[in-house]
This record gives sequence, structure tokens and C-alpha cells, in this order.
Amino acid sequence: MFLWLDATAEKDFADIFQLDSYPSVVILNPGKRKRFTLHDGEITSAGVENSLDKILGGDARFKAIKGNKLPELVSEYPVEVKD
Repeated sequence: MFLWLDATAEKDFADIFQLDSYPSVVILNPGKRKRFTLHDGEITSAGVENSLDKILGGDARFKAIKGNKLPELVSEYPVEVKD
């Protein structure tokens, strides 16, 4: 799933990731133990693919989300489901 988040409208949600600059790519694992990792490098298909390869290879470092809870989104985002 891909989500574009407006950090100015969703400040509580964006603050979880402690980002220094925008745009940024965050890879979120929303399972039982909510955690995330930040993409390091250029935001290109090859760069993001490299981050995903790190995760699949077990080399990515994830950070736990404090309280293991995500805040509610305040904005309504369009949902597009593709088969």
C-alpha cells in the first residue's frame, strides 16, 4: 500500500517519524508491533527498491512507535483500490 501524507495537516501522524526534511519516504509496518524505517537516499524507483531489498534481506533497522499506537488521520483521503 502507498500513502501520501500531508505533514502540515497530519502533524501528529508525521511527528512520529521525526523527519528532518520533506519529501521523505517512510516504510511502516502496522502489524502488532508498529514500527518504521526511513528510506535513506534519493527518492527514485531504484533508491526505494534498494530500501525494500534491505528489508527483505533483514538488514533494515526499524524503530518502534512509542505507545505502539498510530494517531487517527484528520483529513479524508481518497481511496483507490486496484485489483
